Amino acid sequence: MLTVILVVLIGGAPLLGNALNTPVVAFAGQCSASSQSTCLFDVRTSIPLRWAVIIPSVDWLPDMSGAVYTTNNGLKTSNTRVVNFAQEYGRFTDLNADNTAKLFPVWSPDGERIAFFTTAARAAYHLHVINGDGTPLTEPFPIDGNSGQGIVWSPDGTRLLYNATTGPYSRLVHIYDPATNTTRQVCEGPTGHADWSPDGTRVVCMIRRDNADYLLFVDAASGDVLDERGVATQPEVALFPVWSPDGRHVAFIEQQPGAVHILRVYDVTGRELRTASDTRFGALAAPAWLDEHRILQPTQTFFFVANLRTDHTRRLRPTESTMFDFYGVVAW
Repeated sequence: MLTVILVVLIGGAPLLGNALNTPVVAFAGQCSASSQSTCLFDVRTSIPLRWAVIIPSVDWLPDMSGAVYTTNNGLKTSNTRVVNFAQEYGRFTDLNADNTAKLFPVWSPDGERIAFFTTAARAAYHLHVINGDGTPLTEPFPIDGNSGQGIVWSPDGTRLLYNATTGPYSRLVHIYDPATNTTRQVCEGPTGHADWSPDGTRVVCMIRRDNADYLLFVDAASGDVLDERGVATQPEVALFPVWSPDGRHVAFIEQQPGAVHILRVYDVTGRELRTASDTRFGALAAPAWLDEHRILQPTQTFFFVANLRTDHTRRLRPTESTMFDFYGVVAW
């Protein structure tokens, strides 16, 4: 299917930089203009702010000044491009436009570098780190596995987490160091979901052992296992561990029989497990911490915010009827 490259700016003055002080999230869904669009959505007022008929994979800068995304150029996935979009000037810059498929571009925390995967027909996956202007920062790093996903920059922007498929039910999580162009394994799990602690000293992984899912806490420097906690027993499945900004909690999703999901939180210090909200939902995406006590959870047809301090859940329904994918909080 031909992907149309078109950006539509909706109403009013441009939304630039830190001038926008509003809760905005990015998601793919039915955004009024197209059934295959990426939306910027004000979750306070239920107003779509921007949409773009271009983007199968996108990462917006936190100040909304620009985005990096991949787009399929024509019918050949080997012809995809990584594009840097500067919103202030409406400028699109092609990055790494070689004859490979590009996947999952992610900004570094300082907005200066971009990491992404490439692959070609019957070829291995490679991890790339480039500067914002497209110049390579490292040599492409070959991924030991059938595919790569789950790029997460460390808070200081010096290392990356990623996972590689090693079998039908297994993914290896690695830490990659661009300075040395080397990688080392951190843990192995069925999903490969992992996240950095806010200070970058620890990694939390979701692993499976003896028909149960565990949160595994690993020292990022030494690789030593610091702690583990069982959080789900089959047929339940635990997914998407995400660390809170203060490092005290890890939020994750528990999938129950019948594809029903609930939002759960683990207290890292007190080692206590709690249900963050009694809202049941389908269609998965990782939770997103808004601050130390509020969690934004996207579903297929709505968002909700769970407040751990008040035990209150607020449901937010966009004007669009369906969300295909969730790209995270752009500004809050």
